[in-house]
Amino acid sequence: MTGRPATRIQWNEPDAATRAAEVVRRGEAVELDLPADFHHALFHHLHGDEGAGSEWVDCEGGVELLRKIVTIRALAELEELAAAAAETNAQVHIQSPAPQILVTPD
Repeated sequence: MTGRPATRIQWNEPDAATRAAEVVRRGEAVELDLPADFHHALFHHLHGDEGAGSEWVDCEGGVELLRKIVTIRALAELEELAAAAAETNAQVHIQSPAPQILVTPD
């Protein structure tokens, strides 16, 4: 990555997942902002019952994080971003309660 700021995309924008994948395939970082409604589902899919008592999500890793959350029906479109992340050996950072996904290609 060139040190440029991440391209920021809102989930409710048209073709948000496709646009995010295109940014990553160009070797640039993307920050995808999700609606607050996704917080609980993200927490459950990333922490399961392990995180009882905490409502924060702050996970860093690789494409495996995206693979966990594409099983959320409303986020299935993220499969394309997960594929781009795998192709570019990207690092993934997911935060919430203000749900945000940062994907930084290697």
